[in-house]
Formats: sequence, structure tokens, C-alpha cells
Amino acid sequence: MPVAPSRPVIAIQRMKEGLALRFARAEDGVAILEFALIVPVLLLIYFGTVELTSVMRNVRKVDILSRTIGDTLSQRTIPTAAEVNDVFQVAPIVLAPFESSGVQMTVSAVGVVGDGETGPLQVCSSVAAAGSPVRAAGAPAPVAEADSIQPKGTRMLLVEISATYKPVAGTAFFKDGAGFAITRKTLWPVRYGRRYASMSPEVVLGNGASCPPR
Repeated sequence: MPVAPSRPVIAIQRMKEGLALRFARAEDGVAILEFALIVPVLLLIYFGTVELTSVMRNVRKVDILSRTIGDTLSQRTIPTAAEVNDVFQVAPIVLAPFESSGVQMTVSAVGVVGDGETGPLQVCSSVAAAGSPVRAAGAPAPVAEADSIQPKGTRMLLVEISATYKPVAGTAFFKDGAGFAITRKTLWPVRYGRRYASMSPEVVLGNGASCPPR
């Protein structure tokens, strides 16, 4: 005959069953655990949204700066060094509240040289802000391939801007908090200027010369 379990054994079994049941029903600390799991995700979404918005604003500011410089210089014929410098001085105003120190700004008068119906744009004259590269006359215009081929006699201004974006979140998203460069190249039509070897008006920058006929 099987031996019936003693009372202490039954008591221990019931106690184990009770503990297991209470453990299964216990909800203490669940909220804290859920909070600890979801907070990093929420913070990542929050700072990511803030960073993305800030980048888009900075890109927009750089675009406005390139257009402002192009539109202003396109209304000159042979702007003096002082006039060009005054135009470059608008950078801190246009880029605010973003950092403007170290911004590189280069403006080149470009055109199509030759007798062909179309041709590649080349640099005719160029000026740049302090610390920015000046394009060599006769060099191909550094523009996208789709924009490089233009009709015969085309004369335009090419504005190149490069600004460093400094992240709001610092090193959380970018190594050393250095950020990255935002660049913009804008081809701008000449509004006034003078006609030289083309029917299109042209701006001569710096100590350069007008575009040659061929």
C-alpha cells in the first residue's frame, strides 16, 4: 500500500504552490522594467528628431547664403575687392544661429567658350573669402555633369559654399562631435554685367579677365 505523505510534506508542497502562484500573479516592478526598456528608444527618437531638424535648417541656411551671394554679385560688372568682401560678410547674418566661422566661400565667373552650339562650362575669373580656394582660370567648372553642358555663349556665376555642421547632441551621434561638411554649389544667372565675347552679360571677378571667345 502506498504511504500517505505526512503533514509537514503536504505543508511544504502547499507553500511551494502558493509561492509559485503569487510569483506568477506579481506585478510589482513591471512598470519600472518597462520604463527602463523603452526610455533609451524614446531618447534616441527624440534626439534623432532634434538633430535631423537642425541639419535641415542648416542646409537651408547654406542654400540661402549661396543664393544671396550669387544674386548680389550678379548685379555688378566688375566688383571691387571691397564690394566682394562686403558680400562675404553677410555669412554670419544669414547662417545665424549656426556657426559661421570657417565657412568657405568661392565665387567664379563661368562660361562656355568655343564655336560649338553647346559646350562645357569653364572658369573665367574667380574670387574667394579668406581661407577659401580660388578656382584657376581655364579650369573646368566644378559642377554636376548634368549642369556642365550649356548653350554657346552662356555666362553665369558659380557660388560654392562649404560649412561645417556641429551636432546638437555632440558625440552622441558623431565621433568627437566634429559633425560633417554641408556643401552647396549654385549656378546663378548674370543680371547685369557687360557683354564681351558673347551676347550674354558677364561679371569679371578679382584680377581676372572676361571669358575668351574660344
